[in-house]
Amino acid sequence: MTNVKLKDNQQVAPVVADDGMTVTFHVADGLAPIVLHMDRLSPEVLRRAACVGMAQVRIIDAAAVPATDADGLIVPRAERLALKRERMATLVEHYETGTTEWNRRRATGEGRGDGGAGLTILALMRVYGNTAEQAEATITRTMEKKGLDRKGALKLWASTDKVAAAIAEIKAERARAGASAASVDADALALEMMEEGD
Repeated sequence: MTNVKLKDNQQVAPVVADDGMTVTFHVADGLAPIVLHMDRLSPEVLRRAACVGMAQVRIIDAAAVPATDADGLIVPRAERLALKRERMATLVEHYETGTTEWNRRRATGEGRGDGGAGLTILALMRVYGNTAEQAEATITRTMEKKGLDRKGALKLWASTDKVAAAIAEIKAERARAGASAASVDADALALEMMEEGD
């Protein structure tokens, strides 16, 4: 892959070979690319690189949660953190199976926005006064005792009366927060327009 087109604001484009043996760093402005040969690295450096890459790029960055949901409503910080933690746990669980698949296949109905898993964890936290870790432990125990996978355990809890009610409350609060933020912005804009007319 010698001809790599960089985006206008991109300075470097790293390209990993299909066999995973080299990384070619294509540099902007026609500068010569740099090739990193993975088989020339020590086992210690490779292990450290794998840990750093998995930590930052694969687990933390891949579990990013947008500040707004699919409807454009603001997601509160605590909720985003709980959802990010849920996504990170799912990725760790995927890789610790020993899979050779880099990308995790999404379950049916699972999307990139605010998924039901994050809401279920938040609802468990609300109903039982749990921390995120305690809610996660509840899901793990449910998987073990009921013989369910993670999705099944989350679905089971989401269908219970108290947790379902808490999920509905969270969604309603989020909708109100989004409407409130929109009205504040509109009021501020109206005030600004009046001041400019004076």
